[in-house]
Amino acid sequence: MVAHPPSPTLNLTFTRNQAYWTAHNLGTMNIICVHCHAKHWKAEPSRRRQAHGYRFESCCKYGDVVLEKLKQLPEPLNSLMGGTTLQSKNFLKDVRR
Repeated sequence: MVAHPPSPTLNLTFTRNQAYWTAHNLGTMNIICVHCHAKHWKAEPSRRRQAHGYRFESCCKYGDVVLEKLKQLPEPLNSLMGGTTLQSKNFLKDVRR
């Protein structure tokens, strides 16, 4: 393996330990807040189990914060976000760029 100089944006100690990096998997975000329907990982802290599901502080403060539902996006953004046409699929693939 060829040694490369560390990236100027990374800590030298961090890059030297790259051989010891391991993948971390939190599993599926399949725990749903009963109040706002936000998805969470099972291991997320501050959840409260109720008879009908979980409540979380991080999304809606255990149901104390209620936000309006988002309105439909204006065209053509709504069509581009749909992902059903070739143009919208290309848009979604490159939207962050």
